[in-house]
Amino acid sequence: MQSPFSAESGGATTFGSSLHGPAAFVEAGGPAFVFTGAAALGLVLLVMVPAGMLESTLEANSERLRRSAALRWLKRLPRVPRLPSRGRAGTVVSVALVVTATAALGAFVAPDAGSEGGFLRLAGAFVLASLGVNGLALGLMAAAARASGSRLEVTANGRSVFVTALTVLLSRAALLQPGFVFGVAIGAEATDRRPRTSRLVAAAGVVGLLVAGVGAWFAHAALLAAVGAGESADPAGSAAGGWGSFGVDVLTAMTIEALTGAVVAMIPLRFFAGAELWRGARTAWAALAALTAAAAMAALAPLPSAWNAVGGDTARWLLAFAAVTALTAAVWCWFRFVPERTTAPAGRHRTPRHRPAH
Repeated sequence: MQSPFSAESGGATTFGSSLHGPAAFVEAGGPAFVFTGAAALGLVLLVMVPAGMLESTLEANSERLRRSAALRWLKRLPRVPRLPSRGRAGTVVSVALVVTATAALGAFVAPDAGSEGGFLRLAGAFVLASLGVNGLALGLMAAAARASGSRLEVTANGRSVFVTALTVLLSRAALLQPGFVFGVAIGAEATDRRPRTSRLVAAAGVVGLLVAGVGAWFAHAALLAAVGAGESADPAGSAAGGWGSFGVDVLTAMTIEALTGAVVAMIPLRFFAGAELWRGARTAWAALAALTAAAAMAALAPLPSAWNAVGGDTARWLLAFAAVTALTAAVWCWFRFVPERTTAPAGRHRTPRHRPAH
């Protein structure tokens, strides 16, 4: 019986070979460089910066939001069960549940995930990738916390399940391969809540994701060259056979999760690391945001085949990014120009006032 972690041909799977390597990016030359630069700039200016403005708008109108009918309706919905959080055992169980859930969702980014053995193989690859990516990021965050005289509190990032599902759906809808998958399943914060410490720990986490993603991208290219792809690969059972192919899948998943996670983390919305840097270190935020956006677009976005394809490819990405800008503008306009509806408290009725007759 063949293991689900062994490729039938001994070579890389469709998922594993869908990620182009650094050499292919360099060989693409000018078209790839121009496209990556333009797309990364669009990602920062049309998605990340408007998200920071959206966060400021929502924070400034927090009281109005609390009084809104939509929020009152949401509070009536059944609550999602809380993850175990008491003690080290509770944290371990919570992290295991979230890592497993995000890995299962991440596996569906591959079109062949539904094939026989394909789902188990990809889910296993995403579990190992998630542990590697989150482990490196947490290690750097812990070092940054210790340097500030603090320590790190680790928790399960339950919101990552929703964000992972969203990135997978968007990738499949846009027919992107290998696509984008958010895999930051483990959260952490310093026990010292001083802004400087929080910013340092947040930046360390993003740098950890960036290092993990770029490192996995280069390692993927080296292992893929040894394993081969598809029918041209060595037969299963060779040194570069089935388990080597599984290793390519793990490195592909690591690249996707880490670089997607770094980009999402830099979005300056609350609960993301970028919010800390946006509020107190705008220059550092801009530099790190540009770096993460460029790395993600270089590794994960499809490369234009020639100069005549650069315009169309860039325009499609910028239009997608501009949709986020339009959403932000719509929210701002709503709070700016639409007055809040006021209702009289229950049990109190206004009686008409009559002028005395002359």
